[in-house]
Amino acid sequence: MTPISDIQWHGSDRDDLTLKTVKPGLHVGTRTQAEMRWPGRHLYRIEIATGCRTIRLRDTGGWSDKRLRAAAKRAPVAVYLNRYEGLPLDAINAAAENDNAPDYQFRKKVAGAEDSAIIFDIDVIRCVERVI
Repeated sequence: MTPISDIQWHGSDRDDLTLKTVKPGLHVGTRTQAEMRWPGRHLYRIEIATGCRTIRLRDTGGWSDKRLRAAAKRAPVAVYLNRYEGLPLDAINAAAENDNAPDYQFRKKVAGAEDSAIIFDIDVIRCVERVI
């Protein structure tokens, strides 16, 4: 199990984000990642259950429905090292150079790389608050 912070962030162009909109999965991460995803749009603070079961996936730059459905059968939350969002500008070259590296190596070589998550089961969500 990969530990995850109980406070996550979600950026969206939707002003009506509800617990029913998480299928096939609600992507969450750091506030910086969420703000980068939808700059100038809505920002949601998501509180999730502490200690919920997780699995670790590799960020391949895209998430097929098949891959998400398979992951959802294994755990209510999938955690992955986000290789694309929330990186500082001065880390972009290092990210491109290390794109094929294993997560542990990518994390060492790319400053600012942090985990994100995909919530599959709404029962782990305790609170959704629109901040912006």
